[in-house]
Order: sequence, then structure tokens, then C-alpha cells
Amino acid sequence: MPLIFTNWWSGYIPKRIITFTLCIIAIIICYADRSIMAIAIVYMTKEFNWDHSTQGLVSSSFYFGYLTTQIIGGACTDIFGGRRILSIAGITWSLFTLLTPISARINLYCLILCRICLGIGEGVTFPCAHSIISRWFPPEERSRAVSILFVSNFFGMVIAMPISNILGSSQFGWDSIFCVFGIVGFIWSVIWHFMVEVILEIILVSEKKN
Repeated sequence: MPLIFTNWWSGYIPKRIITFTLCIIAIIICYADRSIMAIAIVYMTKEFNWDHSTQGLVSSSFYFGYLTTQIIGGACTDIFGGRRILSIAGITWSLFTLLTPISARINLYCLILCRICLGIGEGVTFPCAHSIISRWFPPEERSRAVSILFVSNFFGMVIAMPISNILGSSQFGWDSIFCVFGIVGFIWSVIWHFMVEVILEIILVSEKKN
């Protein structure tokens, strides 16, 4: 992306603030994506006639994938960098959010696998965000940045619940819940990829000038 496009904002907004803001939005989207099932499952149960055990299995399957990448996410981030891993994670969680209605209509096992893959994508988000904070923020500001990051997950849940209820009860049905949040995730992924690439390009140009 040409630097001419970025000159209007790069001189006014600190680059680390832009990057950190995008990390906050990523956390909000992640927690929204995992929270929408709490509302969607009410409508899905009516369609698929799930008992309580099945509902519990569908809801909890997300965490099998989430716990896995929470453990290895930090190591992957240290090796490959937070920017790349977070880009892949954003595409992954958005894709499997969109695929949830399709997998549910195939069979229960496909839905559970889809939820596990969603958890795998979201599990690396916090380790990536922490890695980015450690690289972009001075030590005296890191604790404040991490605190803001942790608080942002509640915004995801607060936003997801009413929107999911509105979409689920609309003429578009519960499928629209996953479609809307999945599309939002893809939009974030595109912005993250190109915006951070531009920021790094600006830094490289600045270093060459110096």
C-alpha cells in the first residue's frame, strides 16, 4: 500500500495506538463469536430437537480447541511473530463462525468439529496480543495496556447478546447470527493485515532515513 495513502494519519496517531486498538477489536470480536452460541443454541435446539446433553456438548466443544492453542499460542507467536499468527487466527475464527450453520445442518459431529476449530483460531489471540504489547509498548505502559485488553473481552459479550437476540428472532433466522459476526471478523482480518503492513513499511522507511 503506498505511503501517500498513509501520510494523513501516520503523523497524527501513534502507530502503536493503532496496532493496540486493532488488538482490542480482535479480542472483542473473539469474545462475541464465542458468546453468540449462548443465544443461537436456543433457536438451534428448536430446529434440531437437541436434549440438554447435546446442548452442553455443543457449547463446551469450543474449549477443547481453545485450551490447545492457549498453550502453544505463545510459542508460535515467539517463533513466527504476533502479526502473522493473529492474521491467520482472524481468518480461522471468522471462517468457522460462518461455517457453523452449514456444519450444524450436516450433522452434530461436523458442528462439534467446527466449534473445536473455532476455539483453535481464538486460542492464540491473547498470546498474540500480549506479544504485540511487549514489542510495541515500553515496560511502564504494558500493565495498563494488558488491563485494557482484559476488560475489552466483556464488551464482546455485552455486544454479542442483544445483537444475537435481534438477529435470531428476525426473518433471517439464527443463521444470520453467525453470518454477521463471521463477516465482521473477516473485515477485521483484512484491516489488520494491510494496516499493520503499512505501519511496518512506515517504520522501515523512517529507519532508512535515519
